[in-house]
Amino acid sequence: MKQIGLSLLTLTLFTLVTPTNEKSFGQATSGCTWFVASTGSAFGDGSIKKPWSLEYIARGSIGGFIDQVPPAAIKPGDDICLLEGTYRGLYRTAVNGTAAAPIRIRAYPGARVIIDDGTVYRDCVANQPCIQPPDGRAATFTISSRYTFVSGLEITNSNPDRTSARLGGIGIDQWATGSKAYDNIIHDAGGLVSKNDLAANTEVSWNVGWNNGWDDRHTGLQQGGTGHGIYAANRNGYFRVYDNIMVNGFGVGFHAYSAGTGHLSGLDVQWNVSVDNGYWTRLKDSLYAPEGRATTNYLVGHRPISNLTFKNNFGFHREGRLGMNVDLGYMSTVDNPGPAVITDNTLIGGQNWLNKLISLDFQRNFVASNWPLIDWTSPTIGAQPLLDNQIYYFYPSDCRNGTQPFTEEPFDVNGSVNTKSLSVTQWNARGFDTHSIINPCGRRPAEVKVTIRIDPYDPNRSNVIVYNPGKLPTVTLDLSKALHNGDTFELRNVQDYFGPLAASGAYKAPVSIRMDALTVARPVGWTGPIIRSSGPDFGVFVLLKIKTALK
Repeated sequence: MKQIGLSLLTLTLFTLVTPTNEKSFGQATSGCTWFVASTGSAFGDGSIKKPWSLEYIARGSIGGFIDQVPPAAIKPGDDICLLEGTYRGLYRTAVNGTAAAPIRIRAYPGARVIIDDGTVYRDCVANQPCIQPPDGRAATFTISSRYTFVSGLEITNSNPDRTSARLGGIGIDQWATGSKAYDNIIHDAGGLVSKNDLAANTEVSWNVGWNNGWDDRHTGLQQGGTGHGIYAANRNGYFRVYDNIMVNGFGVGFHAYSAGTGHLSGLDVQWNVSVDNGYWTRLKDSLYAPEGRATTNYLVGHRPISNLTFKNNFGFHREGRLGMNVDLGYMSTVDNPGPAVITDNTLIGGQNWLNKLISLDFQRNFVASNWPLIDWTSPTIGAQPLLDNQIYYFYPSDCRNGTQPFTEEPFDVNGSVNTKSLSVTQWNARGFDTHSIINPCGRRPAEVKVTIRIDPYDPNRSNVIVYNPGKLPTVTLDLSKALHNGDTFELRNVQDYFGPLAASGAYKAPVSIRMDALTVARPVGWTGPIIRSSGPDFGVFVLLKIKTALK
């Protein structure tokens, strides 16, 4: 079949046990040790002809969890391949790999593997009858074993009830040290990925998500729309978050936060894209923003932040929206020890808050917005941060004094309490951005910026990010970094991934795409208006090489 999912082409670094009947299936090089099918059972033998069920190897079931022992034949280093089909229910891994020999649970190459929870839940608040997920799970597919790699899955929720809670796509729980989730598609679930505080040295990368979350304006916690892209805390080791795409979520994009005793240490966040989050339920509810508010694209806070790396990320809010692009040190009541290295990011629209960061390296960022560019709150110990070498564009509706709802100046200090606006001269006098390019008020960027990132797990897949500040209706792309002339390809608009292709066919440079014609997928069960796309200003795409040209 034609590949439209994010399948993984795995380079196997260890010897695999090949089922005797795999060659008869015509895929001797697939690298699969065992097979799972939506029609499989616990009475199979894990072969291509007698596959296991997903419940059997990941002890989940519709309506509840079964703590049954998975097949003893599965060993560290095995590849478990899911055959094409729709798997309904909740699942939780149970077999541990090792650092040298992880267990891989992945889609069979070229297969579209869909996991559909199909159930919604209701919080036990406000005197409402509650429905709780079995076993207290927070995700449709939970990684609950060490050194387990999950990839190539499409996780969704087909239930049309969009006002009740839905579980997230993939969960990494406290027992999942050393595990990874990559190359997955997650849409219309309760979130993209959640990660428990206690799981150390984990990675979430190259996942794509849209329309995750739900409308809780009148139910549950009534946050105005919730369900975040990546929701995480981390106590020990690292948590790597690389090259994920989070668009059009009901809640926050990247949300590193704990309301309890979780930790925010060792977060390594690089090359992610977070776009237009919080728009579905916040239409025309602000006096100051023509289209309404938004949520935050990247939020880290409510607990002390230490050892934060935040590099080369992209955040975008449309100019007609009032929201946060970056909020680092959210609701901090104590100093954040850091160090926090915030460099080389592209932040378009919204506001950017830096709150009580003792050791801060904020350099070489590109920041452009009609709202104040940076809001800085000093830590109590009076440390001097390094803020310099940025490129700034500030274009409020009117650059004359006294005409802005909040401020006519490009910089703020002291956050939402006792906010004070600063001119460029006053900002520089604090030692901030003395070598930065701060363009005159009202000037806008014009140059098209195209970024192509090739997936190290699947070289046939790339992320393509297009920033088009001049609002050109059509942009030409040189995709030769990822394609050769004659390669068959598809370029998919992530805001409507299964909708019209942005471009396709046999590659011949350059490729033209209509930035003014990007569409947005309707969320499952959503009966309200469809929000505008991020185009023509900004677009994020997945480039799939379908077939390599003959040499």
